[in-house]
Amino acid sequence: MGIEAIYNYRKVDDQIITSGQPTAGQLETAAAEGFTTVINLAALNPRYSLEDEAGLVCSLGMTYCHIPVEWEHPTEGDFEALRR
Repeated sequence: MGIEAIYNYRKVDDQIITSGQPTAGQLETAAAEGFTTVINLAALNPRYSLEDEAGLVCSLGMTYCHIPVEWEHPTEGDFEALRR
């Protein structure tokens, strides 16, 4: 199964995709396909989040960045953190 199966997968260009929460296997596939960074904009929620997603991503040789955004009230600061 390729990364295209990740929930709400959208390809921006050859270096950037956006999606919903991937599974552990989908993160492994992304690493194998050459992706180097995961930026998580969701709040950590045990119901939806992977247990130790940061640790998993780092163990796959990728960089993990978590910028929790309140979906109903995103801020300029959220955008600036993503831009950096």
